[in-house]
Amino acid sequence: MEDNNMKTLKIGLVMIVLACGITTLSVQAASFNCSREITQVEKMICDNPKLSKLDEDLDQLFGDILRESIKKRLFFHMFKGQQSQWEREERNACADAACLKAAYTARIGHLRKVLATMDGPAPLLPPRIDDGPCLKPDIDWRNYEWVLIRDGGKASCQDMLAYLKSRPKDAPPPVCAEERLPPNDNWTRPKGEEVTGKQLDELLAQMPTSFLRGLLIGNADTSLKITRTDITRDGIPETLLSLNFKPKDCQYPIRCAVNRPDQPWHGTVALGGGERQVLLPMDEAGKRIDWNHRALTHGIVTSLNLSEGELVYYRGEPYWLSTMSWCQYNADTYDDDRLVESARDTNNHHNRSFTLGPVVTSHSKGGYDPSNFNEVNWVIAQDDPYYGGTCYFGYFHRDHLKIDPPIKLDLSK
Repeated sequence: MEDNNMKTLKIGLVMIVLACGITTLSVQAASFNCSREITQVEKMICDNPKLSKLDEDLDQLFGDILRESIKKRLFFHMFKGQQSQWEREERNACADAACLKAAYTARIGHLRKVLATMDGPAPLLPPRIDDGPCLKPDIDWRNYEWVLIRDGGKASCQDMLAYLKSRPKDAPPPVCAEERLPPNDNWTRPKGEEVTGKQLDELLAQMPTSFLRGLLIGNADTSLKITRTDITRDGIPETLLSLNFKPKDCQYPIRCAVNRPDQPWHGTVALGGGERQVLLPMDEAGKRIDWNHRALTHGIVTSLNLSEGELVYYRGEPYWLSTMSWCQYNADTYDDDRLVESARDTNNHHNRSFTLGPVVTSHSKGGYDPSNFNEVNWVIAQDDPYYGGTCYFGYFHRDHLKIDPPIKLDLSK
């Protein structure tokens, strides 16, 4: 299931959305659910055991390629695009079983050759088609100011805002991970032990291809770490598998302006992404992913309902710090009505750059009280300001802030 935050996709800088759902299915071809509403081509595959087996083989092979990519600390965004293109232009163009058999057989043969070539050094990624040459940025960061669009009523929000305002006036927003946390003792990141060798193979083997598809991200280093951290604040550390994604060059969008002549934001600076992570529950020994954990399987889930950011701690309390998303065009003009709802207020025209929210848990007895992790139904970053929730940060041109300052929410009610 895809996140509905499409802002950065509009400006051509990829913040690929994380999505995964682990579901037990009674009737299923390897790569899709036959019991849901399906296309005519998918119905032919579901109704034909031989085609269903080919689909299963292809899905397993595609998963092997993704797992091998992770082991090489590089995700290949081109694999996902090519696979989608094959499904759209070749598989879905078939009108009978013979055509489908031929399409699957050819694709499986091709991917086997791809997998065989991955024993050597990882190939370089081709450039993204939508990037094009860099344009020289035309921006003076001294004209911009950090503000709280939404104040969650937490000291962490004010501490973060003070840090942002203390940064050099000519410095761009802190996209890179090493710049994101205020440099004081209030803020920490959970430590983790990196997974390598046989343990990495065993954990990757536990990840379904459908899950790996959702993780696919271009041009990024990735690492797996086992983290023991008290995310429920009950005094008992939980064991989590942390999948960490770090862009090869998080400074790239700072040096480049958007090269989209067909769009009104052509020539403006755009920032997006940054280091992010996915957290998965594990058994206490840190040997197996707990796919059946309530926090992972309850309702509509993206890992632990945390995505596009990282787990941090403020004075010992867990927070979710989202990735950065900023566009000079939107920060200067506020004239895109589709961005109005980003601040959850139809009268607020200010588009958030990132969010910071306390991590809370829900258990079977109801409420957000700390509880044993085995009893937790879900883990989320609280997103309601009236209950000690998330704060939204924005970076705007000072001239526009004078004309249209952010609306202050009354947290006393």
